[in-house]
Amino acid sequence: MTSNKMLELKSMMEKEFLSVYELCLFIFGIFETQKDVKKSLLKAAIRVYADYIKWFPVEYTFREEILLKFINFSKDFPAVRLEVMKCFGEICKYNIIYLNLVVSISFESYRTTSMESYLKVKTMTSQLFNAYIEQMKQITNGANLAEEYGRIKTDQRGNFEEFCLQFALSIMAYFKNNFSFLEEYDFIEGAQEPNQYTLTYMGDLILSLNYVCQINMILNDEIFKNCIEFWNWLCFKVCFIREKDANPEDGIPMSVYENTLNNYVTFAHETFYYKNLYERILINVRQILVTKMTKPIEIKMELDETGELSTEVISGTINQSLNESMRDSLIYLTHLDPITTEKFLIETLKNQMSEQNWNPFLLNSLCWSIGSITGAMDEHLEKGFVVLVIKYLLNLCEQKKGKTNKAIVASNIMYVVGQYPRFLNSHWKFLKTVIKKLFEFMHETHPGVQDFACETFLKIAIKCGEETVKINEGDNEPYINGLVRTIKEDTNDLQVHQKLMFYEAIGLMISKEPDFKKQAYYVQQMMQTSYSDWHQIFENAASNPDILQNSLAIKSLDLTLKLNERVSVSVGTAYFSFASHILDNVLKAYIYYSSGVNNAYNTKTEHTPTIKLFRVIKRTILRYLQSLVKSIDDKDLILNQILPQLAILIEQYRYAHIENRDADVLLVFSEILNKNKNSQYDYIKNIWHFLCLFTLDMIKMDFQSYPEHRTNFFKLVKSLIFNAFDGKFQHFYIIVFSFVPNTRF
Repeated sequence: MTSNKMLELKSMMEKEFLSVYELCLFIFGIFETQKDVKKSLLKAAIRVYADYIKWFPVEYTFREEILLKFINFSKDFPAVRLEVMKCFGEICKYNIIYLNLVVSISFESYRTTSMESYLKVKTMTSQLFNAYIEQMKQITNGANLAEEYGRIKTDQRGNFEEFCLQFALSIMAYFKNNFSFLEEYDFIEGAQEPNQYTLTYMGDLILSLNYVCQINMILNDEIFKNCIEFWNWLCFKVCFIREKDANPEDGIPMSVYENTLNNYVTFAHETFYYKNLYERILINVRQILVTKMTKPIEIKMELDETGELSTEVISGTINQSLNESMRDSLIYLTHLDPITTEKFLIETLKNQMSEQNWNPFLLNSLCWSIGSITGAMDEHLEKGFVVLVIKYLLNLCEQKKGKTNKAIVASNIMYVVGQYPRFLNSHWKFLKTVIKKLFEFMHETHPGVQDFACETFLKIAIKCGEETVKINEGDNEPYINGLVRTIKEDTNDLQVHQKLMFYEAIGLMISKEPDFKKQAYYVQQMMQTSYSDWHQIFENAASNPDILQNSLAIKSLDLTLKLNERVSVSVGTAYFSFASHILDNVLKAYIYYSSGVNNAYNTKTEHTPTIKLFRVIKRTILRYLQSLVKSIDDKDLILNQILPQLAILIEQYRYAHIENRDADVLLVFSEILNKNKNSQYDYIKNIWHFLCLFTLDMIKMDFQSYPEHRTNFFKLVKSLIFNAFDGKFQHFYIIVFSFVPNTRF
């Protein structure tokens, strides 16, 4: 439905609302005098009123006598309580400013409205809220809603869950739309002293937020989601209470960057409502967030219902959004009160040391919470906090029996340490111990532990790599020296994808070394093991080329190339000092496997398992070459050493069977062109004639065939136009613009 149509319908409804309004009032009047009328009629009338309330002019909606009727209905007719709460929630969406403008229409604007009028509207709103909360106190009879939920049989919990959801939503609506007015008196923001208003209604506000805390403990996804969103909103508003119009959806106010966050926190601490309301409520909120923290997206280990560990990748955005809201809320709470946050986290962790308090689900939530507040404390406080956390976790790991329990603790240790790079960078001995512990976990075969260890090692390499390439106190050499020497032993028990992460991490550490020659030396050292296997295969293939058809040899070559690809990307230009030793054999392998696939197509045997392996290794080779070119920043190196060798790929593409032309060849030369803008070299003509035009013949006849070639063709043409248009490519521009528009894409 278009916005214009919606406005038209709304305008029509506003003209005709009186009929619906009077019908509802008529039914409400019947139930005040006749108690024996069917309750379903009242229920339907309240439901209609709630649905249409946003169409009614506000001066009709906000009539005290009508609103109080609703509250009395919830007491006298339990069957209509849900509808009453929905109605109240809709009414609470009105803001006091807006009500004041409408109800007190004799005044020109909010700021010029008389205090008497303002207080009248505010008092009316608060009295309504007071009546609502008082009624709910009678209905709940002082019971804790979460505990009451636990006493109800599972198959009978649906109605109670809906009751609690609507109750919570109505309270949230009231706070969200009237928060500013709870924080001021006589238009003074952040009131520091009590007044008649606060003394009268403070109890209602405390009780209502306590109700939300209780409801949050009920095991219902919809309730949990709404409560977490509300706590995120409340924590943000309290933290930035100095900025009256600040909204979490708009992000942190820009003025925070001009001042300091401490100024905002200090201001919040001095307000009357923080000291008398929010501080005590936020203690409960902090407990809820910590004990119910959802899994961060980077965590792939999951405890199932039986308590067994499994590896699970989170998909979708709902869990991620919830985790971000909870993380942000806990960060705000940590800024507001870091001491209380630290104390609660440490005490909860200490309780896990006792066997009777051991709860792996709680430990996970606790450690995810600890990891989420990184950077929220000042550095001195964070230091003591992290040391204590790691100390307790290591003791817990030693104390726990059984592989599953140890794996749970180990995964949490890895997550926490990876979240505090500032601390690790400032404490080398601790960082060294952490890396040593990660290497121990890399030999642990319990599902998920090795993955997590490698991911954490990679994260540390990104954030703390500089510490590994310098001589630290107590060491005789840079730590990276030992890492490259023992890389074979450290990766023995790792699977292929884990080895790739490990090599990438080492490469990132090497890239932090400022001395180019040392970078090259480290690369030579770390690649020595894989090079030995590579060299042995090609040495044997020199006398017996058929060795290259062996599936084990192909898999070994494939792994070596993938390792080299990761290292080339992470190290950069210095990696070529090693690549120059293998590049010749890389190209020989490509020619060999490409010829094998050509022969298979000529003999109609292209679907055999061996040929499928040939295609896989060819693709790996081309991706390695593309990454190699992309990682090198030395223009002359690419032009004078790499390009002359890679020119053989053009010939292979030219003479290959049409089904054996690799689309990735186009990307390799596209990357070369991107690295050498407006360079004058002799290969442009061959790139155009034997890559572009040969591909053009393949894709110009229809829209479906060769989709990869089609995409990569345009990438290559774009690279030619942007990077080689000057000089020798100038005389090709007419051909480009005559052929390309006729290509079906």
